[in-house]
Amino acid sequence: MCFFAPGINWYKKHRILKAEASSTGSTTGDIEKGNSMETRIKLTILFFFQSILGAAIMLLLMTFNYWVIASTILGLAIGYYTFESKTADAKSKAGGACC
Repeated sequence: MCFFAPGINWYKKHRILKAEASSTGSTTGDIEKGNSMETRIKLTILFFFQSILGAAIMLLLMTFNYWVIASTILGLAIGYYTFESKTADAKSKAGGACC
């Protein structure tokens, strides 16, 4: 379950918003705005699942069970490595500055 938390964020950034930017012909890289109704609905559904997942992870951590906490953190780390570390590597190789 924790593995998918970073995956939802990756999917939102790299699939939905970039598809929106390419379909509108935006060359400025301004993909933070989801202007079409279809994109806004997809982003809302992803936000819903991301909120449910975040609440479930919070409840797992509140059990104060060492093994549950360790597996939660390990799952989040593996999910980050799988989805987000490739993005960070690509940005650093491209020389893109953050913010």
